[in-house]
Amino acid sequence: YYIFNETTRIHTTSSANTTTPPTTNIHTTLHVPTTTVPGPISGTWYVNQSGEPCLILQAAITVNITYSTSPSTASSVLVSLPQSAWSSGSCGPNTSHITLGLHSGHFNLTFTFDANVTFNGLENAFMLSQVNLGYVLDKNMFPDSAADKPVLVQYSNFSNAHLSASMGSSLKCDAEQSFSLDRNHVLSISHVQVQPFSVQDGKFSKAETCPEDGDKGSHYNLGVAVALCVTIPVIFMAVFIGWHYFCVMRKRGGGKAYSALI
Repeated sequence: YYIFNETTRIHTTSSANTTTPPTTNIHTTLHVPTTTVPGPISGTWYVNQSGEPCLILQAAITVNITYSTSPSTASSVLVSLPQSAWSSGSCGPNTSHITLGLHSGHFNLTFTFDANVTFNGLENAFMLSQVNLGYVLDKNMFPDSAADKPVLVQYSNFSNAHLSASMGSSLKCDAEQSFSLDRNHVLSISHVQVQPFSVQDGKFSKAETCPEDGDKGSHYNLGVAVALCVTIPVIFMAVFIGWHYFCVMRKRGGGKAYSALI
């Protein structure tokens, strides 16, 4: 994983006595890193049941965490889950979940999927129903953290359109989706392909695309249609002009029209 730190410090000092009005000086310093942060890298993780994969998740996953370093200082850390993150979980007929972890369990992220849900008139579908985040504010991952304590976050405010597809299929979504788990935690996922149920031979089944990717496809198809509408009349016009020129030359020169066109 990589960690990106952005620190904002606010220092406040004040002085007052019985003869001089109180004076308050506020100094704000914003430290902006100059290093370029690489984009998240996709990983692929499995949950096994009876020695066979029953859940497959492929995604680029980042979590932006804001934490306190003092009463007047806040820092931000961006954690990207690498391919080396360990995975565990379970698969059931109605609910499956996968947990990804770092640092010997000091950072855990769990995705829970529900089966056989109905939305938008589509029956027998699955969807992402809950995310659980747990970590410890230790000094290794969170430099200068004010408290060395565990943090637990649970988020279940997903709409039916978020990471959902028909049972027996996989969901593919390249577009980035971000979820504010709370005021201090933002989960971002992209380049997703997931199948939490009905995995056959350890491979993804036929993929359904998310609405976000579908919108991009619609824009692409519209662009192609516009290009064809412009190009086809131009081609027909060129053919018409060429044929007209051929006919004129043939009338003027008889059989010599062929040589005139070569």
